[in-house]
Amino acid sequence: MKKQTIFAGALFCALALQSFGEERVLAKWDFADGGSEGWLQNAHHCRDVRVEDGTLKGVMNGSDPFVTSPVFVVEASYWQVVEFEAKTVSGGAGELFWMPEGAAVAQQKWSARFEWIGDGQWHTYRVRPYWQGAKRVTRLRLDFTNPQGQPHWFEIRRICVKELIPAFSDKSTWSGGDLKEWKAEAGAEVVFKGSELTFKSEDGKGALVSPGLRVDAESGHILAVEMTVERGEVWKAAWATEVADGLQDVKFRVKADGRPRTYNVSVGSDDNWRGKIAVLQLGPASGTDVKARVRSIMVTDELQGPAEIEIVKAIMSEAVNRAGKPAPMLFHIRNTGGSDSGAIKLE
Repeated sequence: MKKQTIFAGALFCALALQSFGEERVLAKWDFADGGSEGWLQNAHHCRDVRVEDGTLKGVMNGSDPFVTSPVFVVEASYWQVVEFEAKTVSGGAGELFWMPEGAAVAQQKWSARFEWIGDGQWHTYRVRPYWQGAKRVTRLRLDFTNPQGQPHWFEIRRICVKELIPAFSDKSTWSGGDLKEWKAEAGAEVVFKGSELTFKSEDGKGALVSPGLRVDAESGHILAVEMTVERGEVWKAAWATEVADGLQDVKFRVKADGRPRTYNVSVGSDDNWRGKIAVLQLGPASGTDVKARVRSIMVTDELQGPAEIEIVKAIMSEAVNRAGKPAPMLFHIRNTGGSDSGAIKLE
């Protein structure tokens, strides 16, 4: 029997969570053991919802099919994951909703997306909700795909909420051997050799993920990344903080020219760079392949690296001149590096 594990996270999807070892179960419903209490009520656009042969079964017959958990209580944190084992013949976008204590209904801001696999085989899904801002979570809602007018079935063996126990670090700067603390997660690969960490991702999947952190956001507003990029021109830096739900992110452009450069990413310009930063991520911002060799990562208040000069825009300052006459030009020149450029000569 085919069985596959699917991972997802808010904003950064398909996270394999390889950097976590131990886990503990906070809430669990095993339908083979009669754990169906409450799941048979409040189903929406589903019929024939029942527990049979050790699974929660039903048929999706509307545009917004979902099932809802009974009431429970979990103290919310960044390190939690919702895991469920299911199969369906309706593949596509799914969502996990959660309700904080006191909430009457689910809201879009309390949700994380993932992808259903519609091959009729069993798969284990692990969704990172990053719901820490909820404080206490008291109910889940599992949304299926829209069956487009055709009744499609689903089966679920078990659902649980787990607490991940990460390796923690008190660092805010990583270079050389310290880079081994960063792990690649699903859809990505990482190899440490010499003093560099080579990171690869296909089709924009996965990320490079830090260990658990206790970094005060006020200690630095720049994420300085020294790396040599071979593929992928748009990246993102992402983070989770104790004071806001979700995984926050800032996109930045790189030069995929195979030359070592330092990229100073202004994370502090985002309103959600505050409180204690619990985890950092670095990876592709679009569905393209990326490959880079990382030499250092630093949370800092000072721009890093040598001068990095680029011409942002070059325009004529007046209307088009006739042939043979001087054409005055205006240049917008930017230095994104950490050092003064000195005199600049344009030819």
